[in-house]
Amino acid sequence: LCFGQTAIRVVFQHGEFQERSTHLVYIAWAGYSAGLVPAAIGMMAVRLANALQANAMLLRIGAILLVLNACLDFVLMRTIGLLGISLSTSIVYCVAGVLLYISLRTHIGNILDRPTWRLISSIICGNAVAIVPVLALARLVAASTINAGIEVLAFGWLVISAYWFSHLLFFE
Repeated sequence: LCFGQTAIRVVFQHGEFQERSTHLVYIAWAGYSAGLVPAAIGMMAVRLANALQANAMLLRIGAILLVLNACLDFVLMRTIGLLGISLSTSIVYCVAGVLLYISLRTHIGNILDRPTWRLISSIICGNAVAIVPVLALARLVAASTINAGIEVLAFGWLVISAYWFSHLLFFE
């Protein structure tokens, strides 16, 4: 999300791929980016369900999500266009995670307890602390390959620092 527009511009904006195309691809990229964390959290639940051989549960949830995604695509596409299609997928990832963890509760109990939610929240906050200065930097300097590299390095340094200071790099 942070480096998307610069990355798209540097990699694709040559010849027929103009500024308008860059903007449209970035809009889709931004909508899908909102679902990355929920997708990762949901994927852990899918792996757990597979390990527990709860594949019938995955099939039922998948059928529900298919209908939900189609409905959200239709509604959000008509209201906010391209961003709506990518956001509908991100919303479905959020719903998928909730449904999966609720369903898994019946198999093995509560997985997402308070310490786990605290850890997830700390990780999200650490990434946010790292992204905000980089977004500000991206707004102040012109888009170029060198500046994109500097932004990536700054983000890496900031996220490692945020994780270090919040003790997310130390495992028990």
